[in-house]
Amino acid sequence: MAMRWIAGPTLPLLRIIGLDAKKVHLATAFYSASALRWLLHELKTENVVLAVRLDLANPIDWLQGRVNPEALLQFITLLQARGSSVSLFTSPLAHAKLFVGDKGVVSGSANLTMRGFGAGPEIVSVFGKDQVNPSRNIFRQYLRLLRVTRLDELRI
Repeated sequence: MAMRWIAGPTLPLLRIIGLDAKKVHLATAFYSASALRWLLHELKTENVVLAVRLDLANPIDWLQGRVNPEALLQFITLLQARGSSVSLFTSPLAHAKLFVGDKGVVSGSANLTMRGFGAGPEIVSVFGKDQVNPSRNIFRQYLRLLRVTRLDELRI
């Protein structure tokens, strides 16, 4: 699949990456409970690597509705309950939007929110399978800028 640009994406676009891949990498600055619920229903993977924006010492993003640590905790807990391994990396400055499965890659301006993947004007690029390994390498480099976050840290 060649690169293509899509304006005004919807969450089902993420199916392109292969949400049933053995490992799925998800990087987003902002995330909402509704988008995480949708993704929980769609993900059929053994291993999820999450890179998200989170600052538990400063709740401004949470209070403004940009992030939802409670929904993130529930999302991870439910994934783990059904047998998926989840690695969580966070930073107060995280801003990447990169979604990588084994079938393709989605990258662009859309956050993992209903607005980002539906109601808001966004532009994303969709890449085929040939960009999966290079994108995973970029993702791993990005993770070095973030910190490993334990699940119990989300239990506020």
